[in-house]
Amino acid sequence: MTEPKWYWAEADGTPKAANLATLRASLSLSALPPFVLVWHTGLGEWLPAYLIGDLARTLGVDAVEPGDIDPSLTEPPPAPVEWYTECYGGAPPASLTHAVANLSATHDVRTGQRFDPQQMKTLLGKSKALPIGAFRNVDDYLRHIRALRAQG
Repeated sequence: MTEPKWYWAEADGTPKAANLATLRASLSLSALPPFVLVWHTGLGEWLPAYLIGDLARTLGVDAVEPGDIDPSLTEPPPAPVEWYTECYGGAPPASLTHAVANLSATHDVRTGQRFDPQQMKTLLGKSKALPIGAFRNVDDYLRHIRALRAQG
């Protein structure tokens, strides 16, 4: 079986190719935030890294399976960069790889007004804090992204 192609999405939606080992190292060293959008061959949508089993364990989060994998999906769709706007509480930095230096020691990211912590569960990994309003499963995240796009 061929190794899947992996990508992460820059703040402007530009896909950046990476392999799984590089992504794991980048997340482990906080070179990329835990909510960075990631895609690999077969996924129908971009997902935050903490919702992808292979990366969740690196972040100390219980693994979540992304659902069905379709091997015919070989190129990433447009990334839902609205997610970054919400995670940063406004415009995200020009490059996510530089954004980590501006985070607090616990990597607790500011969140925007659209995230309602009373309605959305906060998810904390064993080693990294995720944004308030982080989704515990793929379906909730996708429902939220689709609602943002419909507002748009």
